[in-house]
Amino acid sequence: GDLVSASAGRWLEENGHRRFFLWAHFFDAHLPYHCLPGVYRELGLEYRYVPKSVATKLLPPKLRQYYRADVYEMDKNAGLLLETLRRLGLLTNTVVAVVADHGEYLKEHGMVGHQLLYDEVLHVPMFIASPGMETAVRRNDVVSTLDLAPTLLGLLGAKPLPGARGRDLLAPGEQNRTVPVFAEWWWHKPFLGKAAVKPSDILLSVQLEADKLIYDRVFPQAGKLFNLEDDPEEKNNLFTSDPDTALRLEKILEERME
Repeated sequence: GDLVSASAGRWLEENGHRRFFLWAHFFDAHLPYHCLPGVYRELGLEYRYVPKSVATKLLPPKLRQYYRADVYEMDKNAGLLLETLRRLGLLTNTVVAVVADHGEYLKEHGMVGHQLLYDEVLHVPMFIASPGMETAVRRNDVVSTLDLAPTLLGLLGAKPLPGARGRDLLAPGEQNRTVPVFAEWWWHKPFLGKAAVKPSDILLSVQLEADKLIYDRVFPQAGKLFNLEDDPEEKNNLFTSDPDTALRLEKILEERME
């Protein structure tokens, strides 16, 4: 993360005088968990390298400490990049977005890392700060990272992306409109001929308001249905007990796949 921040800072020094788009990819909050020794000392942790083989053996409280250290280190390095923007006088006319591509299991559902489609990996932060946005806007409904590009273009007054599946979240009429949100998971080994396809290897999900369906493309009888308002930890599978909701969400998925 410190290398990413430094490299991006040098790029801004050279290119910040003209219109630019910069994507800085911080990889810190990701297995293997590994921080600089000083970060561990700040958080009162012993220095340790945590690959997945070690993470699976740690108890959840200790595992969360090491993951938190990674997030803490990433936050510090992202802050250095924001400080560079401020020092160069660019922060007042630059749109800044912070978004994650996935979350992380820390022994929820018996897993570590990121796979399948439970909310631990789907529910990620997305923050956007823009010149002229004096009042914070917080949405309580579910949106998609597909919405990021259309929203950024809208803030910049640029033309929409042709064929974009996302939407400008700040456009008139969109701020209170709830739409289905989709995700997918494909386990790579069957496609490489290294394993037979098994349940949960090829998944799609759709969430509409509180209802969420995880649909198995190969084994549809192995689907999962949750009401996230009543069951935010996704422990009570309603797939067989509420077939009407499952069928309604399956039809939404079929329409999207068409």
